[in-house]
Amino acid sequence: MNNRLLKAFIVIMLISLMGCDKAKPNRLFRSPVVGLIQNNQVPILIKATNVGNVRIGYQKADKLLITLTDWNKLTDSNKFTTNLILRNLQPNSDYRYRVEFENGNYSEWFMFKTFPAAEKSGKFSFVFSACMREKYLGFNIFEKIEQLSPTFVALLGDQMYGDYDGNLNMLEQYLSDDSLRKKMIEEGETILSDKTVLQAFRNKYSRVFDENFQKMASRIPLMAIWDDHDYGLDDGGGDYILKKDSQKLFLDFWKVKEEDPRRKQEGIYFSESKNLKDKKILILGLDTRYFRSPLVGEKRNYIATTDTSTTILGEEQWEWLESEFQTETNLIILVSSIQILATNHGFEKWSNFPHEKERLLSLIKESKKPVILVSGDRHKGAIYKQDNLYELTTSSLNKPLPGWLETVWKETDPLILGTMHYDMNYGVIRIESSGVISVELKGKEGEILQKASLKI
Repeated sequence: MNNRLLKAFIVIMLISLMGCDKAKPNRLFRSPVVGLIQNNQVPILIKATNVGNVRIGYQKADKLLITLTDWNKLTDSNKFTTNLILRNLQPNSDYRYRVEFENGNYSEWFMFKTFPAAEKSGKFSFVFSACMREKYLGFNIFEKIEQLSPTFVALLGDQMYGDYDGNLNMLEQYLSDDSLRKKMIEEGETILSDKTVLQAFRNKYSRVFDENFQKMASRIPLMAIWDDHDYGLDDGGGDYILKKDSQKLFLDFWKVKEEDPRRKQEGIYFSESKNLKDKKILILGLDTRYFRSPLVGEKRNYIATTDTSTTILGEEQWEWLESEFQTETNLIILVSSIQILATNHGFEKWSNFPHEKERLLSLIKESKKPVILVSGDRHKGAIYKQDNLYELTTSSLNKPLPGWLETVWKETDPLILGTMHYDMNYGVIRIESSGVISVELKGKEGEILQKASLKI
């Protein structure tokens, strides 16, 4: 075979192979992810392996009739990803669903349960935790959470570690140093660029889910706030260079609706309300990154600032929060990525900005509403109590700190109930229509490490 024929043969084979790739039967790339379940509808995130049309068939678990969504197109531009909404559901009901591809492929059946109607709700539960490093996967803690069948799971930040990537030299310095960033771009350096950094973030997000997490997320609704690592910079605050881009990536990954206020505002703070018979529960997720002033002191040894012009939330978020506290509600669950009550350690915490902490505690006290605080960040778990105010700190989901570090970073906060827990952990809040609330810190096998209770 001469060179011309050989080249032609290679070209034909390459075209043929490309065509075969496009013709591959489509299938799920990973398990679907259930969005925030309501009593009559639920969004389902689908990610497939190829282009093509996809829909969902769904039915009540005790019925034979299948309802089909419209076909939705998967393309290269949307990374073979789409969000389908299952509508006209019955409250407090078990449903099963499967993903159908136009080429005739079907997924396995998945399950979820709709949220109860307010007048029939007897109780519900929330699971909280934080810190999920993508390189430390394969743990069964997500299986234990799924077995609880909570109303939803709230992720408190550091769902991925976008600021750490072994393939990107000087990443953290680049993200925090505007002059270095400018020098790299203007002088034609190819080590890093904004585009490179943001692509690294996308790649990290794509590796978030391990098998057990995927299984849990396919039937339990999720809500999320960010902390420093999925914000983009270790201990980062309002001066982070790429925070607007990071916000868009975060909202896109978690499939936040286009009409959601978080798409139009600066920062990812949000409110969500749930009804429990005659009681209203208000969940407020804070953004402790986007507006935060620079920290004072050295890393791991931060100290309280005396500058009262500094902020954690920023004035716009403060106005929103104060307005939310005026809402008629029976209980507020206040979600902060960093600890609120803790004082006796050198890491990030509200106590590094004492005037902001006092403003928050005064707001809580003056509202005269029952409030539970929830936080993550620390790769430890504990329940704190100050007066009648409880804070449940819970993390890590899959990357605990070794206990011996306590001898290095001594922490003996008098507000801790019991002891600090270092192994993988998560928090559970159960709310009964009678007004009884139980707060539990659980270990990786589902055992209760610490608990408290109160009544509203």
